Amino acid sequence: MNLNTLAYSDNLSLYALSNNTQLSKVLIGVLGTWEGHLLGTFTLDKNNMQQMVDNFTNQKVDVVCDYEHQTLTGDIAPASGWIKNLTLEDDKLYAHVEWTDKAKASIMSKEYKYVSPVYQKNTIKGTTGNNIGWSLHSLSLTNRPFLEELGEVIANRNDTLISLKKENERINSINAKLEKENEKLTHEKIEFIINKAIKEHKLKEEQREFAFKLANDDLKQFEEFISKNKQIVIPPSDIYANSSKLSTKKKDNSDIAQMVAVASSCKI
Repeated sequence: MNLNTLAYSDNLSLYALSNNTQLSKVLIGVLGTWEGHLLGTFTLDKNNMQQMVDNFTNQKVDVVCDYEHQTLTGDIAPASGWIKNLTLEDDKLYAHVEWTDKAKASIMSKEYKYVSPVYQKNTIKGTTGNNIGWSLHSLSLTNRPFLEELGEVIANRNDTLISLKKENERINSINAKLEKENEKLTHEKIEFIINKAIKEHKLKEEQREFAFKLANDDLKQFEEFISKNKQIVIPPSDIYANSSKLSTKKKDNSDIAQMVAVASSCKI
């Protein structure tokens, strides 16, 4: 095999063993271009990842997992596991791996924390001699990551727990956005109700702040209160215009009476 047809991606996270299932779901490919590998630049896109899935489906043997790329060196290369399926999900390539007992122990004890997939760019089909494009040559357990920028290593975790954690984070993010939007809509609704009540003379402007607090505590009860509340009767500003003289006279009489009362109280 011509090693120049192979590309390595060493720092993809190892999504670790599941105690409840036989296969572990391992992330082995993401979109991107890498220029610093000793074998040259390589690019992963959706098309060549789909080629790897299709070529895996069409072959009759499982893809081997080894240790430290021993399959490539020609040395004795005991398997660390076997890839039973490849899937492409959300533009990410996953291998579904059946690890050996030895590999499981190595992962659980943190002797190994990373996986390194080996991609074959120009795969020649043995029966026809045709170039069938990209395929997955092998997958290796390693502690020498090449592509460190591909993210945090996740090791020794249960697959199901990881999936649940990610789903929970996604749901929490959605709920936070919905809660914020709901608060905004509620605030706008309360403002509308209060403005309408003030316009209809069911509330006074100076009652706005207190009314908002009440509505924010129990909007339904506040709406019921406003609907049953009667209009506040605001007298015209000139209601005493025709009786100004009378009012003045009464006011004068009142002042005199008060003066008399004060003078009386001062007698010995």
